[in-house]
Amino acid sequence: MQSQPCDSDTYTDCLGNETKCLSQVSTVAGLTSTAMRGCATPSLCAIPHEEGSLEHLRFISDTTCTDGGSGLHYCLYLLGVTFIGLFKVMY
Repeated sequence: MQSQPCDSDTYTDCLGNETKCLSQVSTVAGLTSTAMRGCATPSLCAIPHEEGSLEHLRFISDTTCTDGGSGLHYCLYLLGVTFIGLFKVMY
């Protein structure tokens, strides 16, 4: 089974049970933050926020998932074209 590609600068084709597009930001308190995008299973997406600690390190992870597709890119493009068209009509 193949789902829609994830939105980003490059497309990632999700395979198998990975039917969601994931965007995750993880922070290790006081040290570093990382951002990650890719494919995920629905069960991973069911955990939108997680906090915990390991030894003396505290971490926070926030996850957002979508169904994929290229809709956002096309909507933003259409919005820009509409704005330019209205600007030309007004001036």
